[in-house]
Amino acid sequence: MRALQVSDSQGAMPSDWPNNELIGDQVIVPPASDHETAAKRLEEYQGYDWWFCYKPLEEPPEAPEYWEAQAGWGAWPLNDGAFGSRDPG
Repeated sequence: MRALQVSDSQGAMPSDWPNNELIGDQVIVPPASDHETAAKRLEEYQGYDWWFCYKPLEEPPEAPEYWEAQAGWGAWPLNDGAFGSRDPG
């Protein structure tokens, strides 16, 4: 669940995150959208090539209010238990 929440704000998560065999607990930087950005990628981030760069995870606040806001708990229209509860507690 945490990987999905973090990926919304920081980038794509690799398989088996946070124990990925290539980049560990780092996040994948979205691909460049133009040639100029692609040319700068390896100067700004670690990576194997311009199309596969990664960066350290920026730790978000650990406060429960932050995660509730990110997940949208309480805003789920069908919170009747039919599809499980989205209540973290």
